[in-house]
Amino acid sequence: EILRALSELGISAVCDLRTEHERLRDPAALSDVHYYSRDYDMSGGDLKALFATRFTREAATAAMQATYAQLPYEQAPSYQALFGMLLAGLVPVVHTCSADKARTGAAAALILSLLGVPRDIVIHDYLLTNGAIESLHRTALTSSSYGHFTSMAPEDYWPLLRAEQAYLDSAFASIDQRSGGLTGYVRDVLELSPADIEQLQSMLLE
Repeated sequence: EILRALSELGISAVCDLRTEHERLRDPAALSDVHYYSRDYDMSGGDLKALFATRFTREAATAAMQATYAQLPYEQAPSYQALFGMLLAGLVPVVHTCSADKARTGAAAALILSLLGVPRDIVIHDYLLTNGAIESLHRTALTSSSYGHFTSMAPEDYWPLLRAEQAYLDSAFASIDQRSGGLTGYVRDVLELSPADIEQLQSMLLE
């Protein structure tokens, strides 16, 4: 069903941001599209430490902010590949991860930012993720990977499922601190030139 939907949408490429372990657990049987993935282990140290305890809502929120601060750099190789697909004209392109919230959300925020979309609109777009929160909640409660949620109060683990402005703010703050801002990050981490940015804007903006 998903493959048929992708075909009907005319998808040219898929950038799979999941780890090798995540892909083995739920393989993507794709054909007739350009497909990218890479083998890596997410650091996720803050979340792993969190799962080892009966965490609180406050601890979960702090852990998510710490995770988002790592994403622009931890996912740099995949984000480079994603922008490479766009520059190669492999559009429309789908980029996805397990929950389609953190890795995917940060990538979408970067794309919109490079296209010149104002930050408040980028944030608004990211928060639209919460429209699918009930579906994500059901997945978390039934998945063997998230079995620990079943013994917890929803208000404690809810920050792990929701999209919050503070999370994306943390990612951009990390970029500001480590790369001196988005311009430095795009140049030094994504390795995109001003000409690349102009090309993306020409291709993707009306």
